[in-house]
Amino acid sequence: MMRIGCHILQWGMGIDRKKRYTWDGKIWNRSLEQTLDSVSNCNYEGFECNDSDVTPYFNNPGEFRTIVSSRGLKFVSIWNTLLPKKMASDELQTVNPDLPMSDPGQYAPISISNVDERTVQEDLAEKKHFALKLSELGGGMVTIGGPYMVSENIREEYYEMAGHLLNEIAEEYKKYGIKVSYHPELGTIAQNVRGVDLLFDYADKGLVGLCLETAHLTCAGVDPAEFVERYGPRITHAHMKDVSSDGKFVELGTGIVQFGKIIRALKKVGYNGWLMAELDIPVRSADESARANKVFLDALLKE
Repeated sequence: MMRIGCHILQWGMGIDRKKRYTWDGKIWNRSLEQTLDSVSNCNYEGFECNDSDVTPYFNNPGEFRTIVSSRGLKFVSIWNTLLPKKMASDELQTVNPDLPMSDPGQYAPISISNVDERTVQEDLAEKKHFALKLSELGGGMVTIGGPYMVSENIREEYYEMAGHLLNEIAEEYKKYGIKVSYHPELGTIAQNVRGVDLLFDYADKGLVGLCLETAHLTCAGVDPAEFVERYGPRITHAHMKDVSSDGKFVELGTGIVQFGKIIRALKKVGYNGWLMAELDIPVRSADESARANKVFLDALLKE
């Protein structure tokens, strides 16, 4: 049976314990506790967050677990990037809200120009440390996307290097009972079916799952329902996001993504994981958008 969760991205990503920022660069005085109160009040069963949301709790994982359990929520998954983005350590990643998310210019500023063995080994060491910390926090899945690269810099050997890196990362997480789900995304080496297939020529299909991301796939010209039919039981996670005809991410049911068709395809392949409602920059309050997305998904599952 599919369960409904919420990615807390629409309330922003953690800067520290008291502040968050949204993709449009706005900074909000809002704690993780307040954010999860909203998730709970909107009647979601679980949540997903970004890696920056949990790093403040690395030295006190018990506090994080109490924050989650006291709100009756399940800590479902966390986002992490394969290979570092082209950003300074103190830089906040933002997008241009006036451009469609499908515009390559949204991702060029964070894109790396090449992949080398030194960077791969450094990232593997970082991921091993993160796997240990995530196990202490109670996480059960890590959703990994990337590496971010503009198309003209992508070389065939990068798929092999990234695929082998994914395998080593997934083996490390497996030690702690944590699953890895790869997330195809615009601006990365695997934003469409061709990229996914090239990556999984080297990534172990039995070890590394796939995350269905409905909006990014749609923007890349991929039918999400056909993606489900193509990869079937390899899909281990699902991000439910909508996109308008002009490329802006919007509340579920207000864009062009055919969610009824997607749910039917998921049921057909026997998917019984999480449906994670996601919205990057809400037009109205994050609480209102989250509530609307939950109502939409509830109705969809009843059909």
